[in-house]
Amino acid sequence: MIYETTGRLVFIGETQQVTDTFKKRVFRLETSDTYPQTIEFEMVQDKTEQLNFRKVGEEVKVKFDIQGRISGERCFNTLKAFYIQKATTDATERAAEILKSPEPVGGDSDDLPF
Repeated sequence: MIYETTGRLVFIGETQQVTDTFKKRVFRLETSDTYPQTIEFEMVQDKTEQLNFRKVGEEVKVKFDIQGRISGERCFNTLKAFYIQKATTDATERAAEILKSPEPVGGDSDDLPF
């Protein structure tokens, strides 16, 4: 199941090379709910590079899933983020984010209707 939340970035950790083939990076988000909370997320592998474009203090939207595992008598949960973007409320800012996107918005230029 995919979850989504928004909040203000309060911490961005350095990328940790755990093994030769595995890296991770953590960040913390402060929510603006009725009872604000600070939540830690983890990004792994190539997803860690998304944090290179974010700054502490920035309002962001995060998409994540929850992973759990048992070790002995204990249960551990991890919030695995896979997508982070600036949380924009202004239509002009949203349009600017789309224009910065490497994905083409329309079809090929040969597909023009005239």
